[in-house]
Amino acid sequence: MLDIVLNKDPYVNRSVENLALFYSGDVIVPQTVEYKGDAYTVTTVDRYAFTNCKDLNSVQLPQTVSYIDAYASYGCGLINVNIPASVRYVGDSAFKNSLNEGEVDFSNVEVINNWGLCGFEGKY
Repeated sequence: MLDIVLNKDPYVNRSVENLALFYSGDVIVPQTVEYKGDAYTVTTVDRYAFTNCKDLNSVQLPQTVSYIDAYASYGCGLINVNIPASVRYVGDSAFKNSLNEGEVDFSNVEVINNWGLCGFEGKY
């Protein structure tokens, strides 16, 4: 189950449930999503969003994302991941055991919690 946290303004959070359990291939997360006629900016990759998606090759995040929650892609088969310069926070074990083979730039991230980069040894 995937939860996308959406912000219409700084004080409103919405969580939209997506019933797709596992993603595969290449995923491009959009900058905005529409829900019940309203457009929302995607600012967060929620906890467990891509966890254990073994056939997931890559995830491209938009510049609107600033927060990657804990276990966001724990245990994925990622080959490439695009961490935009807008990301300021990476939660616990967000990429642990992700099997990433590409290079990742975390130079703009202000907070990286425990094991946030585990799985990226030598990649950043």
